[in-house]
Amino acid sequence: MWFRRVAVVLVPSLLTAVAFIVGSRFGVVGDLPLWALLSLLFVAGVLGEIAGRYADRSSSMLAMHVGLAVRLSAVTVVIYAIGWGPTMALGYIFVGARALEESGPRAWRFAVVWSAYGIVFGQFAIALGLVRSYVPVPYVHGMAGLAILGTAFVMHLLGTKTAQNETALSLLNATLDSTADGILVVDNDGAISQYNSQFVEMWRLPDAIMARRDDNTAIQFVLDQLVRPETFIAKVEELYASPESESNDTLEFKDGRVLERHSRPQRLDGQVVGRVWSFRDVTDRNRLLDELAHQAFHDSLTGLANRALLRDRLEHAIARARRSGATVVVLFCDLDRFKMVNDTLGHDAGDVLLVEVAQRFQHNLREADTAARVGGDEFAILLDEATDRDAPVVAQRLLDALREPFIVNGREVFIRASIGIADNHDDALDADELLCRADIAMYSAKSRGRDRIAVFQRIMQTELTTRHELFGDLRHALLEGQLSVHYQPLIALEARTIESFEALVRWNHPVRGFIPPDEFIPIAEESGLILELGRFVLNEACRQTARWREQTGLDELSISVNVSGHQLYDDQFVQDVERALLDTTLPANRLILELTESTLLTDTATVHRRLEELKNLGVRLAIDDFGTGYSSLSYLHSFPVDYLKIDRSFVNSLNEQRNHQGRVMVRSIISIAHNLQLGVVAEGIERPDQLDELVDAGCNIGQGFLFARPGPADIVSELLGELNVRPAR
Repeated sequence: MWFRRVAVVLVPSLLTAVAFIVGSRFGVVGDLPLWALLSLLFVAGVLGEIAGRYADRSSSMLAMHVGLAVRLSAVTVVIYAIGWGPTMALGYIFVGARALEESGPRAWRFAVVWSAYGIVFGQFAIALGLVRSYVPVPYVHGMAGLAILGTAFVMHLLGTKTAQNETALSLLNATLDSTADGILVVDNDGAISQYNSQFVEMWRLPDAIMARRDDNTAIQFVLDQLVRPETFIAKVEELYASPESESNDTLEFKDGRVLERHSRPQRLDGQVVGRVWSFRDVTDRNRLLDELAHQAFHDSLTGLANRALLRDRLEHAIARARRSGATVVVLFCDLDRFKMVNDTLGHDAGDVLLVEVAQRFQHNLREADTAARVGGDEFAILLDEATDRDAPVVAQRLLDALREPFIVNGREVFIRASIGIADNHDDALDADELLCRADIAMYSAKSRGRDRIAVFQRIMQTELTTRHELFGDLRHALLEGQLSVHYQPLIALEARTIESFEALVRWNHPVRGFIPPDEFIPIAEESGLILELGRFVLNEACRQTARWREQTGLDELSISVNVSGHQLYDDQFVQDVERALLDTTLPANRLILELTESTLLTDTATVHRRLEELKNLGVRLAIDDFGTGYSSLSYLHSFPVDYLKIDRSFVNSLNEQRNHQGRVMVRSIISIAHNLQLGVVAEGIERPDQLDELVDAGCNIGQGFLFARPGPADIVSELLGELNVRPAR
């Protein structure tokens, strides 16, 4: 910029000086000596340059007037001193053109006025004989008039054109500043010729850098902002080395911003005169795309992978395993009785629980493993490059992670899970088949009692098909009366008298014959048929017990009915119990409802409320299978229960002579019950030595094959005629 400014002043001055020197040799540059003319030329140039500094586009009208007056007066003195006066009007046009460049189109009218003043004063000087005129009088005065008109015409053309150009340039700049992209134009010499405000903002360039108009300086300033500055420099050098090339790439900033960079050559009349760079901030767009991609392959609730991402990773893992011989394992996990959480606490609470479960799973997996949510309460875990021993260990770790209670909306909630395991030992397996096998194994775990692990075996596919068939058959069984209730007596162990009966549902399938309850009860719970099934058993048990009481006069006879967790959490359950008691006239205190430990611990607040409602009816409550549900004594103390039923697994351990721990466990449960003033019932008594051990430990009540097997009401009724029930020896 400074070079151009000096050249604009110096070149015309030097040419004029040369013209003076040549003209002096021929005596055509006035009467003044050459040194005086050159001095006058120098002074005029200096004054003109000084005046120009105060007459730029931002100056006031007065400053512009003064600047033009000084410059044009200097021109007048010089051209009239050499005797050529109005014939040298080109000098006025030169000064006017510079004024247009420096002060804008507003200067042209004032330049005409001051040029006219200069010519008029010069003509007066000629008329008064103060200066020589090589053009004879009166022709010189006529030429002065023409000079004024010519100067005005040229100034008008230049001013109008300058105004048009500035308007067009302003519109262009406004357009560039209105775009979302940052624009930078650099000429072939590396000088910045154009840029917009977005470019400066994107690159956070200070005004001092932009004022230098040097591309290299700007590049050095921005390098520290980039993640990969070496790549940035390499691309710039490549494009400057190949002016015809175009480029599109992406720049990443250390502060997280992302810019798209586009570069094309700038052409004028077919020639490359520079390069245009455009930059677009795509940070928000990329973030949105990343979010959309994440949503497409991740579960929106838990943040885990979804089925699509799991399937993709599983396919890649299987492909790698086929080449390397590695083992790929899939764990399929389903939360047990999760529906009860949704039904009792609401779906929002269920969502909170799912998030907590997902976090526990992630904390117990390797970084290379993939945890995915593939359904409402279903999760799948991919163990890539695992060993045969890894899968059961990881699965058990996940089950253990669920043992601790969850805090959901201020409530303690307990949840368990069933996990199926499948691996890729069959080379023909694809991702879908492997997932299907793990799913089948999970259903097998559920059918075997929940809260456990099952490894896929081919027979499970047959079992699953059978389960689906049973689901349809069970619905028909409820409608067609295929179900019946059997009864097993509960014996007071000291007196050997019948204390009560337990009602047990039985299914005599018309084709398959007797179907064990542990096969169809889980199906009923999963399908929702358990509510209808439970009402049937409750009504039938109450009706039969009321009949026995009437026939035998045994007013103390009671009946125990098993209650599913789905029933307990059903809002109509208390009304169902009340209706059954009213319809059968059975006193409420003769009904004992048995609930499993895991059912009680699913949602303690809801359980407490429901149990209190049942106690208000007058029924008694028992915890079934006690000792298998990981409960604590604090919960046991807080529940309004009347009996503890020792699980048959603990009673069976009494058969083992060396199982000291089993004996300690049984005696501990009995001691706890007595301390809490609860009755104790031992299930599964099959041997006399078990009976002796239980009586010695202080157990109140027992049931099992040692006394009687479950049977239909007409057969069991015969036992009521015996006040004393002798164990089978």
